[in-house]
Amino acid sequence: MPYLARVSVDWSVLEQWELTAKPFVVGRGQDANGQITDSEASRQHVQIVVKDGKYWVEDKNSRNGTLVNGKRQAAAELKFNDHLRAGETQFMFLEHKVTDMTGATIKLPALDQLDTGGTLVNARVPKALKKH
Repeated sequence: MPYLARVSVDWSVLEQWELTAKPFVVGRGQDANGQITDSEASRQHVQIVVKDGKYWVEDKNSRNGTLVNGKRQAAAELKFNDHLRAGETQFMFLEHKVTDMTGATIKLPALDQLDTGGTLVNARVPKALKKH
């Protein structure tokens, strides 16, 4: 199941919600599934819905609009790692819940810090794991 993650300015995950087939509304209102504290967001700012097995984001006629990857959109199909903004609140659409090995939430890198060329890692393998 995909997740919607509310992230900070340094891309740390602050909160995550599992998305299902039911519409998921984000806003500052009490009835929002993903309630946020943001004076620039509407009570029901944006919703995520499933259409034909694909996830879509739809602005709910919000006062300040919804940005998808930096562009104002009334509706857009979501792809994993897309960035959303409702008011001043940032989100990422994720394929999986973000956790480390202990189950704790981890920090996501900013897009300009991602290494798309691959990274060589020098790691030691414990003797117990080596084949003889």
